[in-house]
Amino acid sequence: MENILEKANDIVNNRSEERDRQYGPFSECMRRTSAIASQMSCKEISTIDAFNVLVALKLAREAYSHKEDNLLDAVAYLGGLNNFINESTVTGQLEIPFEPTKSSNRVDIKFAKVRDVKTPEYGSAGAAGIDFFVPNDFETVELAHGEDVLIPSGIKANIPQGMCLLAVNKSGVASSPMAKAVAGMKPKQGPQGLLVGACLIDCDYQGEIHLHVFNASTVHTTIKAGDKLAQFMYLPAPQAKFNLVDEADLYEERSDRGAGGFGSTND
Repeated sequence: MENILEKANDIVNNRSEERDRQYGPFSECMRRTSAIASQMSCKEISTIDAFNVLVALKLAREAYSHKEDNLLDAVAYLGGLNNFINESTVTGQLEIPFEPTKSSNRVDIKFAKVRDVKTPEYGSAGAAGIDFFVPNDFETVELAHGEDVLIPSGIKANIPQGMCLLAVNKSGVASSPMAKAVAGMKPKQGPQGLLVGACLIDCDYQGEIHLHVFNASTVHTTIKAGDKLAQFMYLPAPQAKFNLVDEADLYEERSDRGAGGFGSTND
């Protein structure tokens, strides 16, 4: 093992200048690796994560092939990780990796308020939707059955490339007083029987987000300033490439369902 460590030390130290000349600083390379991996996976991956994955890959290859070079590289990359941590600590730029015991699925989204409005928020620790509120300067409106309204939310958001915001109904807002009564629930204050209409916010949209709802109930409902009206889900939105083929080549095999739709699975 001592011989392996000496060789690994040689890889980290004696070859570092040659590597920097050919490929650029190794730490900067790993920073770019983490940025690319984050974009590909739609999850934030730190530079430390990238180092650890590289080390794990080399250790896995060594376990499979039992080649000493893989173990040497793993130890060398650990040395590179140690150098990166030391350099980042000195400069105050050390990235702290996500802690698995905390909410590791959250990411930062930059947003701005263009009206007086409550900040969007998650209603609970496990909520999937981000609650949006009616701005405080909104004039109360009453919607009859079938009527809709488009409300400026007062929020602009910088949505990362490859992601989107998708508005979905809130159960308390979407269900009508009659539906709640049938379910044995007590009626609550606030808008009810409202369903979301226009709902998709693309990553290249830079305008104010609007809340579009229509009254699907049979009774009038009122919307006023401060109401929690809709929720948005933050979702991956990869663009698909459509390839035109002959209909005969469209499917590799026939499914049991075939062209059945519009209630066919209820038979």
